[in-house]
Amino acid sequence: MTSADESLNTPIHQEVPDQPAKTPQPVDKYARTLLALVGIPTLVVFVGQWIPELGRWSFFQTISDQVAPVVGGGPIMPESAFGWPGDHSGFLPTIGLLSVVVLRLSLQIKSDIARIVVVPAAGSAAVSFALGAVVALFTGGIPDGTVGVLLSGLAAAVAGRIAYQVMSTPVDAPVPPRGLASVAAIATGVTVLPAIALGRWATAEPLVDVASSLPRENSDVFLWLFTDVATLLQWVTGVALAAFVAALVETASSVGRHSLVRPIVVAVVALGVLIVAGGAAADANTDVVSRFFATYY
Repeated sequence: MTSADESLNTPIHQEVPDQPAKTPQPVDKYARTLLALVGIPTLVVFVGQWIPELGRWSFFQTISDQVAPVVGGGPIMPESAFGWPGDHSGFLPTIGLLSVVVLRLSLQIKSDIARIVVVPAAGSAAVSFALGAVVALFTGGIPDGTVGVLLSGLAAAVAGRIAYQVMSTPVDAPVPPRGLASVAAIATGVTVLPAIALGRWATAEPLVDVASSLPRENSDVFLWLFTDVATLLQWVTGVALAAFVAALVETASSVGRHSLVRPIVVAVVALGVLIVAGGAAADANTDVVSRFFATYY
């Protein structure tokens, strides 16, 4: 009984297996998240700026107003959004956006020289979006741009996390996706409005000025401008421009690892389409503006 009693009084030691250290998220994943946080609002504001016809739909206008602080822009029609100052500055978010683009490209290109700029780019993005959020907060960003202020703060936190992780752990450059130019061209073609906005940015500033000057209730003229054949040419121009830029990025990121034949061919073809369609779009836009003034003035 003595041995049994001793065994009952003996403390039980359970072996706890060593828990594996938590693997940090790859920097490239954080970079993609950061690009989405600032890229999607930028796209929304860009589309609203170059296709002002969309401003007559209050739903799109509300979304654009809410995310505007991330881009440093104002609402599509400033007079309709109380609280936004007319001189709302956009240089801080612009610096942040450029830093995010440089950061993403530097991670994608497998080069020591390119990788040197990762930490400064991430740090610049973090500071820019943090200051941008503070500026928007004290210049009327609440409640009209609450979502944008929150996204700016989140973007600053993610960019700071990237800078910290790059400084504390070695980072391997990810393998760039294949077929980037083709994917960009298809995506731009499917998302019609961004392609049209990009084409208008390249070829149709006078047409956009006309559309912006029209009263919101004049929906017939808005639709007339938007459904003209010039819009098709703007779409083709936008697709070609996106494909050309994507092909250049793919060419730069593929040096020394993949064949450069395909991205170079895509770049040449896209450039040719861009020149032809852009020229035709510019002529068509001039004709639309002339017909508009002849009809309504």
